Amino acid sequence: MWKRPGRSWDGRIGGLTILYVLFLGLFALNVFGEGHTFWQTLVPLLMHLIPNVLVLALLLLAWRWEWIGAVAFAGSGLFYIIWAWANFISLPMSSSRAPSSW
Repeated sequence: MWKRPGRSWDGRIGGLTILYVLFLGLFALNVFGEGHTFWQTLVPLLMHLIPNVLVLALLLLAWRWEWIGAVAFAGSGLFYIIWAWANFISLPMSSSRAPSSW
């Protein structure tokens, strides 16, 4: 693929993606506070790390083929927007559940 001379966005996007994976990995740490043995903790830990593996695989594909990265990152962003909007709309908004500051 033809590259433009000068600065490239590859390193910045990759760095932000790695920071995002590390942030997601923080949520997997809650399995250690449950007081289970190592083998009982291993399965929930691996289940919590599945999104990290998927995002890292997406990063590796995006680093090699830019068009796959553009489509995949845009698609994952659209998926999140649609998912979040659908869950926001389905929330019950009755006055009894609203905070008193509303």
